[in-house]
Amino acid sequence: MTESLRRVRAGLVTITGTGAGASVVLAFLVLASVFISVVTPRASLAFRDKALQQIFSSTPKSGRTVFATIDMPTLGAALGPSGQPAFAGMNAVQFGPIARELDRHITAAAVPLTPGAQWWGVASNFLQAPGASKNAYNGETSPQVELIDRSNLPDFSKVVAGRLPAKDSVGQASARFDVAVTTQMAARFRLKVGSTVTLSDQETGSVSTITLDVTGILRARHVDSAFWTVDANALKPSFNKTTFGGYWLGGMIIGDSELNDLETAITDSTMTVTWEFPLDLSKVQANDVAPLNATLLNGLLNAGVVSSSVVNPLTLSLQSTLTGALTEFVQTEGQIGSLLSLLYVSLSIVGLVVLLLGARLLAERRAAEFSLFRARGAARWQLVLLAIRAGAIVVVPGALLGAALAVALTAHEDEPLAWWLGGITAAVTLVAVPWLTLHRIAGLIRIDERADSAVPRKVRVRRIVIDVAAVAGAVGGLIVLRLQGQPAGGGTDWFTSGAPVLLAIPMAIVVVRIYPVVLRWLVALAGRRPGVTTFVGLARAARTSMTAVLPAFALVLVLAVIAFGAMLRSAVVSGDIVQSYREVGADVAIDASGSNSPLDLAAQRAIEAVPGVRVAATLATSAGVGSDSTTFGVVVADPAAYARLLAQTPVPGFPARLLAPPPGGKLPARIPVLASPGIGGALAKQILVGITRLRVRSVGGISSTPGVAQPGPFIMLPAWAAARVMGADTPKPDVMLLAGQVDKAKLASAVARLLPGATVITYRSTVLSALTGAALPHGAFVTFAQAAAEAAAFGAIIMLIMLALGARPRELTLARLLTMGLSQGQARRLVVAEALPAILAAAVGGAICALALVPLLGPSINLSPFTGSSANVPVHADLPLVGYLAAGLVVLALATLFAQATATRLRGVSRALRVGE
Repeated sequence: MTESLRRVRAGLVTITGTGAGASVVLAFLVLASVFISVVTPRASLAFRDKALQQIFSSTPKSGRTVFATIDMPTLGAALGPSGQPAFAGMNAVQFGPIARELDRHITAAAVPLTPGAQWWGVASNFLQAPGASKNAYNGETSPQVELIDRSNLPDFSKVVAGRLPAKDSVGQASARFDVAVTTQMAARFRLKVGSTVTLSDQETGSVSTITLDVTGILRARHVDSAFWTVDANALKPSFNKTTFGGYWLGGMIIGDSELNDLETAITDSTMTVTWEFPLDLSKVQANDVAPLNATLLNGLLNAGVVSSSVVNPLTLSLQSTLTGALTEFVQTEGQIGSLLSLLYVSLSIVGLVVLLLGARLLAERRAAEFSLFRARGAARWQLVLLAIRAGAIVVVPGALLGAALAVALTAHEDEPLAWWLGGITAAVTLVAVPWLTLHRIAGLIRIDERADSAVPRKVRVRRIVIDVAAVAGAVGGLIVLRLQGQPAGGGTDWFTSGAPVLLAIPMAIVVVRIYPVVLRWLVALAGRRPGVTTFVGLARAARTSMTAVLPAFALVLVLAVIAFGAMLRSAVVSGDIVQSYREVGADVAIDASGSNSPLDLAAQRAIEAVPGVRVAATLATSAGVGSDSTTFGVVVADPAAYARLLAQTPVPGFPARLLAPPPGGKLPARIPVLASPGIGGALAKQILVGITRLRVRSVGGISSTPGVAQPGPFIMLPAWAAARVMGADTPKPDVMLLAGQVDKAKLASAVARLLPGATVITYRSTVLSALTGAALPHGAFVTFAQAAAEAAAFGAIIMLIMLALGARPRELTLARLLTMGLSQGQARRLVVAEALPAILAAAVGGAICALALVPLLGPSINLSPFTGSSANVPVHADLPLVGYLAAGLVVLALATLFAQATATRLRGVSRALRVGE
């Protein structure tokens, strides 16, 4: 075993030569960079998939289907021979072939269906049932019953008493049908096997009386399936509330063999046929949603054409209520995706810079070796092959291992972008290793950290040209991407993705070109003071080269991405808080509209006495009709109390002064109100609120009333005017808002005692938790946090490589000064004075870049999906936050520098001097 390891080591040394250590470092950098490039998009897809599955699970199964509905006459015309009556020879057996043909068409349209789960159903209109049990009556109002035929009934129910319906008889004036009912229906209508229910007073149809014989009681199975939830009355009765009371609705099931006679007994036009096709969404990923939604919206037109299972071709309209949720998901995901693309692009670029620096480190370590080969007569192509071989044996295993680790952590995700980023990262590194090695030998990259000679004029001119070209290209890229505007749905927002990178390019160039000028001025000052450490350190730091732009660019980009992401997070946190106040209105909202007791003055005072309540206000809601017959909402409030309450929240202030009573208490001819957009000319003359006619005038606009959701146009009416004009007709308070750290237990006890019934207490903290914990926003911020950690790790690696590239000359300088009596404290100060200015300059540049991204990207970034509302969420520059992050970068650099100075001391002065000989 030892001999095998020795041979492997000897083979690696043969390939890597004097750069064995640097090769190992580069291999680890390749592994890390490829891993991050691949795992970040795949992990993003993972949280989006999780959010999508949460949406699917929260959608009722009736909403996760594709369905088609048609009336009986139209279907009969397609099933029967031309020229014959619509229902001649028509029966339930004919519906199955239509279902199978539609299933094939939908599957061919790439819509995932649950195999063998399709079913069809026939339902009549609701028919009066005066012969039902009195338990099913609401006072003197009889219930109504619909008659239903369903395929696959045995799969979704179990007969617990009697048998399934099978027989019927139809006469000239009456008809009789077997029916089955669920246990819930039997309980409400007091039914058992052998019971009868009479349907009479038919307005249309061939018979005047229908008798239903209950032959079976069913216990429903899979009660949450679309089979029972598409028409809820098939499972259990429901109460239909009306202005003057209400009545019970229920469903009774007939057998397939009875369907043809049922068509004769009642009007055929009152019957509809529905086919349901449950979707299989278990394998649908976030990347599949946009095409699936497009297919469900527009791609099922041809799938609904039925020809082989009918006599006359028929076109059915295939629909799915899932399209609403999918459309919202696509829009939200696209807006969040534009921010995540910023991470993908920026992290990939930083990773490439890290690899280029690692390749440069390898080139430095092998420069002498390759120069020796060249001096001994090796051809350029031979050196190229040697460099390619050395690079491949380092890059390829690292890239494969990094990709394998990423796939292992995100095994069930498939994001094509991940492979593009990982492949580009590996390919660039494969090219960079031989390119940098050979250019180092050719003298195109000359790095002599101890040289004091001035930079030749030709080199200076070349640097200026390259700098100007890079800045112009970056600015031009920003302008072009801005002019392209927002991408089409599902497209990549290249402006958001590329802006940090393009902005970091000129910033890095400015940093690298300006800080040496400042340092030379500091060197001149240090030269007049006693001591050598500061002077030597700053003098060495003042020398820069073109290669310094690369690490500066990476550090600027790293800090800019981390800081800008932190500012976005801060903006969303503030937006979530504001949105929670918009929805609730205060810390607590009490909705007493369903209470059995009024929210009177005594109840209000008792609730205000609950510990923790600082400010309270009540609102009353009603409806109004305008002079142009427009209906709108009416909110009655005490302007001063409402304003005091909103002053405790971050919601924009309420203009109470506009609704203040006039001096002297005289009632104006027109009552001042605040009107929402869209109210139009409804307030031109008189409006009707309750039974009172009011003359009002709009004195200002209002877009929302925190605490009371308004789905349409509305006005806010001051309580002092409503009480004087409307008297007893004044809307009673039904919402109470509380501000403060309210004692929840005592509040719940007080509300239960004072406002019994369906009173709802909503806590803003609960709403805020729901906003911050929503799957898509939460997953996006987890990804942002992970990306920030990855960027910080890249920043630390960049600083380590920067220090490693200058380590040898720095150690030699320290060793020489230590032999001349330099203390350890002076040595540390020299190291700091030499290396820290470049990092300080990059930190300042990164901070400026992050702050510049706010006005550059802020207006084009939509953060409303993170807050669950359409309200704009502004992004503000956060100077303290950016300062803390920049200081963290500097602290990390100091720790690294002190560690290197300590390592030099531990290795000893003599060793450093011998190596330098």
